[in-house]
Amino acid sequence: NPGEALRDMKPECREALLLVVLEGLGYAETGAILGLPAEVVARRVAEARLSLDEHIRVAGAPGPGGSRPPWLRVVK
Repeated sequence: NPGEALRDMKPECREALLLVVLEGLGYAETGAILGLPAEVVARRVAEARLSLDEHIRVAGAPGPGGSRPPWLRVVK
């Protein structure tokens, strides 16, 4: 469940992820909002994505190349 995955994530990673992914902001713009360097934002977003991957893996969803839950899509 994506809600559980977000809830279990560190708050600072969740806020960076949501600004970048949902709001469509860049790392520099997100950093300006949060008062952080873009590099810190990038690290937090990467950590958030790893957290989501871990949540999906633990939930038993197939890894890359397999079918994914309907609430997860791949963005390139």
